[in-house]
Amino acid sequence: MSDMDSYRDVFLAESADYLQQIVDGLLALEAAPHDHGPVETVFRGAHSLKGMSAAMGYDRAADLTHRMEGLMDRVRKGEVPVSSDLVNLMLTAVDFAKDLIDDEASGQANLDAGEIIAAIEAMTTGAAPEDASASGPTKDSDGVVASTPSDGAHIAAPGSRAGGSKWRVKVTLDEACVLKAVRAYMVMKRLAHMGSVLETSPSAQDIEDEKFGRSFEVVVETPSSAEQIREAVAHVSEVAHVALESLAEGSSSIDSSQGGPTQPERSRRRDLPKLSQTQTVRVAIGHLDTLVDLVGELVILRSRLESIVAHRPDPELLETVDELQRISTDLQYEVMQTRMVPVGNIFNRFPRMVRDLAKDLGKQVEFRMEGLDIELDRTVLDEIGDPLVHLLRNCIDHGIESVSERQIAGKSAVGRITLSASRERDHVAIVVSDDGRGVDVEKVWRKAVERGLVSEEDRCDYDEGDILQMTCLPGFTTMDSANRVSGRGVGMDVVKGKIEHLGGTLIIRSTLGSGTDFVLRLPLTLAIVQALLVHARGQQFAIPLSSVDEVYSVEDITVDTVDGSPVVILRDGAIVPLQRLDALLFGADPCALPEPRSSVVLVDAGAEQRALHVDGLAGRQEIVVKPLSRLFRDQKGFSGATILGDGRVMLIFDPRALAMTEG
Repeated sequence: MSDMDSYRDVFLAESADYLQQIVDGLLALEAAPHDHGPVETVFRGAHSLKGMSAAMGYDRAADLTHRMEGLMDRVRKGEVPVSSDLVNLMLTAVDFAKDLIDDEASGQANLDAGEIIAAIEAMTTGAAPEDASASGPTKDSDGVVASTPSDGAHIAAPGSRAGGSKWRVKVTLDEACVLKAVRAYMVMKRLAHMGSVLETSPSAQDIEDEKFGRSFEVVVETPSSAEQIREAVAHVSEVAHVALESLAEGSSSIDSSQGGPTQPERSRRRDLPKLSQTQTVRVAIGHLDTLVDLVGELVILRSRLESIVAHRPDPELLETVDELQRISTDLQYEVMQTRMVPVGNIFNRFPRMVRDLAKDLGKQVEFRMEGLDIELDRTVLDEIGDPLVHLLRNCIDHGIESVSERQIAGKSAVGRITLSASRERDHVAIVVSDDGRGVDVEKVWRKAVERGLVSEEDRCDYDEGDILQMTCLPGFTTMDSANRVSGRGVGMDVVKGKIEHLGGTLIIRSTLGSGTDFVLRLPLTLAIVQALLVHARGQQFAIPLSSVDEVYSVEDITVDTVDGSPVVILRDGAIVPLQRLDALLFGADPCALPEPRSSVVLVDAGAEQRALHVDGLAGRQEIVVKPLSRLFRDQKGFSGATILGDGRVMLIFDPRALAMTEG
């Protein structure tokens, strides 16, 4: 249907949401087969997807989702039992439905759903072979699939005379609705499937041309009840209110004198929640990236104006810059918030993967997710999907033992994997953990010695955390043979590299026989950050404030040497290695003690703490992070650059370089 092409993007986005809803419902149903809630979730998801596909003219997708809906209708009536075979078949159907929608949306006809439809029909008719409704859907003259009576009501094809009662259905769309014509079209198609649409106000042509406000009316003749009609219409996206009026036989259909809702209707509407307050608008991530870049330029311009004001004390100019600072800060906050997305958007794709892989490996796994509402910058969130997939696969394959191994070890036959997120200051901590066999640290050490990475006599210089980090070296693996999931030494180095590229850190903790934790600490955003400006050899550098713990004057701390290397002794007695910024960047003597009136910055260097000596401090400033040119990608010690208010370029120092260069 060429006239629906303009709605394709909206349909694809919404269909993805419904497909995910069906998957979530199926996984919940498998975990609790006697719970009726997930059955309804899957049924309603398939029902909505069928209607949307039919409205778009995607007949093959509508046919498949119709059969899925019919099977789940039998399940909710108790005619088909919930089983692993049922869940597997429906999950396969979901995968095929996604491919089918993509195929039809691109105007192709490469896929044939005949095989999966036959499998669904076999399971459906196997429960009630004598039921004529299982023979499959029919299509009307418009090629739209006519539904089976899944809601307990007779459903006629559009344009047919179904008999029953006449109803005037007044539909009010949400204030934020931007596709009124397509929503109205979907409502009328849904009503047409329930009976016969007799009349509309305004006319069908005016509705198609969007020549109406927020409301329109449809007169339908149907044997369905008022509640069934209301439920069917309300399930269309962006429908804010549905009002029904029963029409006596022979009464006029649409009363053109009606200028608005009756007083009772207005009273009921006031009691409804204001859906518009929670409505969202889908915006391409490219537009948000451009918006963030523009706000970044505004922040740089603001810094330049502040620098000018500092040298030209003009009260009026100062007041204007202060106002600009306030407005730009608010704008920056709001723009950054638009990029913040709950981690649940990524996490929700994993239950299906964990389930399928566990079944393939013959293991029993309980998968838990926590902190789904914790928010991360969309750019960061998009980048961590693949690392999390690898860590979860590692937990299932390496970590969780077989049922027999767990029983011998006195554990529950069902292994547990947890994926959780929590907020830590300016970071988000994502933890992937399992209660499996854990990592044998000594085995990792022996493998590292065999590969020549370390010397046997240096064992006392490495703690467990250091040894576990060796599993992230390229090509490193403790498995004696590879399988199709893991064991080739490919993956953990990529995971660590990706996390560090995002400005985060990867920490591995493990207890032999009890399980393993992978902790990912990630910055909330990558675009605009608070930074501490420092001096070294007459040049300025920025250190992200999220990595700074404390700042000391040299006169306020105790500096000593251990084995010839300088250290800082903190107030609580902790000893922290001291490194000089000018030694790291300019080749100065790394063992030289700090000069008077210089400063020491205590920073997080990966999973450890380090003290960084600098010549002086230049204050705190909000900076716009710019990526380094390809020419400097291999340059260690810098995570990016920024532009100062006076136009100078300043490099952003990466504190993780301190741990890399130790010794």
